Formats: sequence, structure tokens, C-alpha cells
Amino acid sequence: MNLLRALFFLLAATLLTACGGGGGGGGTATGTPDLGPTFSVSTRNITFNARAPGVAVASQTITASITRSNEISGTLYIVATVQGPAVSNVGNITITSSSTGSATIIPASSRTLGAGTHTSTISISACVNSPTCATGRLNGSPQTINVSYTVGEFQRRHQLVASDVGIAFTSLPARALLTRTISVRDTLGHTTGWSASADQSWLAVTPSGQAPGNLVITANPAGLAADTIHYGTVTLAASESGITSPERIRVALWVGSQSPPSNRTINAQFQRIIADPIRPLIYAHSGGSDLSVYNIYTGQQVALIAMGRPLGEMAISPDGARLFAGDPTNIGTSGIVSLDLASRVVGPTWTPVLSYYISHLEYVRHDGAGLLVLGAGNILNANTGAIVGAFGSDLSRYNDVLAGNHAGDRLCALNRGLSPSALTCHSIEYTDVGGEIAISQMINYASPGSNGQDLALSIDGARIYAASGAPYDFQPYTSALSALPAIPGDAYPNNVEVARDGRFFGGASVLYGPTDVWIYDNNHALLQTMRVSGYARLLMRGQMKLSSDEFVLVVLTDDPTLQFIAM
Repeated sequence: MNLLRALFFLLAATLLTACGGGGGGGGTATGTPDLGPTFSVSTRNITFNARAPGVAVASQTITASITRSNEISGTLYIVATVQGPAVSNVGNITITSSSTGSATIIPASSRTLGAGTHTSTISISACVNSPTCATGRLNGSPQTINVSYTVGEFQRRHQLVASDVGIAFTSLPARALLTRTISVRDTLGHTTGWSASADQSWLAVTPSGQAPGNLVITANPAGLAADTIHYGTVTLAASESGITSPERIRVALWVGSQSPPSNRTINAQFQRIIADPIRPLIYAHSGGSDLSVYNIYTGQQVALIAMGRPLGEMAISPDGARLFAGDPTNIGTSGIVSLDLASRVVGPTWTPVLSYYISHLEYVRHDGAGLLVLGAGNILNANTGAIVGAFGSDLSRYNDVLAGNHAGDRLCALNRGLSPSALTCHSIEYTDVGGEIAISQMINYASPGSNGQDLALSIDGARIYAASGAPYDFQPYTSALSALPAIPGDAYPNNVEVARDGRFFGGASVLYGPTDVWIYDNNHALLQTMRVSGYARLLMRGQMKLSSDEFVLVVLTDDPTLQFIAM
């Protein structure tokens, strides 16, 4: 039962004073009203519709009115009862005039209801001097409102999806990475046959198989030009009808004539870096409009690209096709500019209407579709820039850093600069069947410490790592956000990275100590420590990255330096 007695309580008190306690129109002892003041509501039917479970549905407002309200003598009460699952609550009660008021009908969660049609009945009574409206009802009372709430089925995209759509191969005199095994699945869980082909003679692939299953890709560098990036594409075609788009895997092979030095330092002042997922390249900027491109094996700047607007956070699609950079200067209309990484042609700028700065960008790929997720809480189609959904709550959002898992169905957010910091993880679902929509749900919450700094997920999403200014260690969690034993660090942790094989890399802004980077194995046993920044200099927050082949650790310091550290 929802009581709306406050809806007209103040109105009644005013009328009672004006009438001096007199006047007719009250109800009889039996609760049967005479034909004096009459109560009515603006509608008798309300309809809610949700595209799918988990889609947020807006509340609706009803109005109520009383004719001849000046004839009411006594205290007026409004009582509402709700029966059925479609309505969660009736609230936001407001007096809008001397004889009218309004209230908000709040629908139940579409996720809780599930697919189907659900109903509720709202009964609203107006009465005098009876808090429960057992007696003294006004003419027209009770008013009945029928609510119908339809929740549609979530229809998944039917695609053949590879676990990796970007592959980095490397051939060096003393080291090589030339084979990768990736998994192939059908998004609807079907056992689907597939065939695979490569467009380059130096690439060999498993010719056919079934999903779920594995695809092996192998590169042969023999006869290929040295100190060059070679490109190829592997195409996966499904045998099952209904899958219209083939899956394409972009492959890049670096053939190097020399092994890199243990440390190569470039004296340059940058604010942010990001690693190309298939090429041995790093993209860096200093907050201006120019993007610098460096080869991690030669140390050479291979390009300087004018992006046309100030640059902030960056993200790259996992196939190495496009880079995205957010403009941090304008709240509400912050722009996002994209770059074709093959042609190095700058694309158009998207200007989605946002409520917050673009504090972070994260690219996730769900069921074969690319999504660009913003720290402002928006989910965008990565091809068009259209906002297709949202995640999280504005109540906990503050300069969030994001990390998504490899499958694209899990997204975690850590707010930066707050004490205590909040770490939340959310499920992500996306479909374009019947129209685009992205749906999220918070899975769990944790607080890893004070002054959140950086966040990383293992490739399978089984482990989540957070760096916070305090305490002075790195905090790992399970996928359910259950805390695992802390990993030792120093004051003040501000970088976390996870390799494909589970190795954990932690960095801290340590002024004077001997160590500011720690490397642990997948069981969190210490493998190596190093001091990267100079004396009384610091690692920059969130600016420690692994190269595409994970042979090189790339670090920004405020010395200022950009460093390539061979491992």
C-alpha cells in the first residue's frame, strides 16, 4: 500500500482555515459521498514499455483534482493502494494549485519483471477525517488506474566471434612470437562450422573447424623485408545461415634486424600514451592537438599527426583499425576524434551531449560489435558515435578510469581522486537486432583504498587489479569483487597492467625509494623490480603500457621521459 495522504493535506488545512470549519460536502459515516465535492484523476490507464529486461523506463505523472474544494470541512486524506508487480511505487507528491495535485507512478525494474506483459491496479481514494479512507469518501472516490507494462525479449546478435581480432607477431634475432591460438564461438551458443583463410602467403591458419573451438594462426618471416611491419588478414566464414558478417582478424608482423636494448629513453614531455594492439607502435601526446607515433624497437618517431583538436584520454579498437581521443576541455559537449591507423587519416569529430568530462575511454567488443565506453557513463556505437546506452550511477561517478574484459561483457570503473575510492563492476549487453541498445547492470562494489589511480582486468576477467594512493600496495580482486591478498608495492601506487599470460605489472610514484615498478607472476610471486623514473621524479598516473607483443614495457615519467624497457 502507498499512502498519498500528503497530496492534499496542506490544501485541506488551508481550506479549513478559510471556511472557519464550516461548509458541507463531507462524507457520511458509511463512507458513501453525497454529490458535493468530486474527486477525479487525469487518466484511468497507464502503459509502460521496455525494449528488453534491464532497459530503464521513465516514470509517468498523473494529476488529481477536486471540484468545489472550498466546501470541504475537515482534514482531507488521499490514500493509494497498488496491487500487482508492474508498479514499484507512487511518489513525488506535489500540490499544483488550490484544487489540484500530482504524483509520479514509478514502474518496477524491467530486469526484475523479465520479458512479458505485467499489470498493476492503482486505487486512489479521497476522504475527509479518515486516514485510511474507511469512511468519509468524496464523490468519485476511489479512482482506479490500470497499468500495463510490456517488457520485450533481448535478442542477441548472431555472429561468429573470434576471441582476438588483432594479432601481433614479432621476429627478432634472439626472440620471436609467431604463433597464436584463439577461440571461436557462436554468440547464440550454436555448434557452427567455419572455414578460415589468409590473404598472405606468410600466414598459415587452421583451415576449418567448429565453434566452440580453436583457430591457430602462424606467421613465417622467412624472406620478408627486415625492419618492416607486414600486414595480413585472416577471414572466418560460418557455414550456418543467419550469420551475415564474416569475422576478420587483422595480423601485423614486425621483422626486426636487431634486438632492442634493455632500456631506450626518449627525452620528451608527454601526458598520455597508448600501445597499438597489433603494431610495435606507441601513440603519445602532450595535451595539444598533435599525436606522436614511435616505433618501440627502433625508438624512432615515425609520424606526427595533426588531430585538429586538444587531446585527452585515448582508446584503440582491438584490431588496430582506429584510435579514439577525447577532448577534455568542454564539459557537456566534449568531442571525440578518431584516426584510421592504417591510412593515418583523421575522421570526423563526434560531439555527444554528456553530463561530465570524458575522464576515460575504453573500447569493448561485445558479440562482435565495437562499443566505446566513456568515463562519463555513456556507451557509444564505435562506428557511428551514437549513444546506445549507459552504465553506472551518477551518484558514484567521479573522474572514472575504466577497464573492460576481453569478451566485452564486463566493465569495471574506479573513481579517481576520492577517498575512499569506489570500484564497481557492471555487466554489458548489446544488440542491434530490432534497433540498437546497450544494457548494463552493476554486479558488485568494493573500495580498494583512498585516491583511486588505475585499473586493469586480466584477459579472462577473472582478476581485477586496482591501484590507489593508499594503502601502499596493489589490490587484486576476484571477478565477484572479493578481495585477494594485497600485492606489495610502495607509496604511492598509480599504475597496473596485466599480461596475457597473467603476469602483473605494478607501478608507483615513489620519490626516493629504489623501486617504482614491480613485476609478479600469475600467482603474484615477485619476478623483478626496477627503478624507472629519475631521482625525486615520478611515474605518471596510468601511463605504463605493454607493447602489442608484450616484449616491451612502455612508461611515461615526469623527468620527463618516454621509456621502452625490454623484458
